[in-house]
Amino acid sequence: MFKIMPTVKRGSLTEIMFIHEAIKHDFVVFRPFVEQSEVDFIISKDLKILFRVQVKTAFRVTETFFKCDARIRSRPINLPDLSIIDYFSFYLPVRNVFFNVPTLSMPLSASFTLGYRHRLNSKYFYYQDNWDFIK
Repeated sequence: MFKIMPTVKRGSLTEIMFIHEAIKHDFVVFRPFVEQSEVDFIISKDLKILFRVQVKTAFRVTETFFKCDARIRSRPINLPDLSIIDYFSFYLPVRNVFFNVPTLSMPLSASFTLGYRHRLNSKYFYYQDNWDFIK
C-alpha cells in the first residue's frame, strides 16, 4: 500500500500512525501550527519534559536493510538541525514498526541504513518500538 502512494500522502499516513502509537503509549501529542516546521510533533508523558520529534518513513533497500532519510525539505541544505530535534521516529511500513532514535545516536549525514530482521547486533535494533525509551 505504501509503495503506490505519493510521498506526501505516505508521510501524512505515517504521521497519523505515529500519533496513534504515541497516544496508545500514554503520550500527549502536540503539533506545531507552522506546516514547514522542522519538528512534526512535540510529545510528553507528564507535561514537564517535552520532546521534539521528526517522523519519517523508511524504505526498503534489500530484504534486511532499510534506507532512512533524515533530510528536511524546509532547510536550505536539507540536513536536520539536531539541536532542534530530540528524536527521529522512523516507520518501517513493511514490518509495521517504529524506530524511535535519539538524534544523539544518529550519524550526521542526511541518510543512513537501518539494519533489521534477525540482526540483534544492529546499532538501532534497541530503538525498535521502544516507546518507554522516550522519557
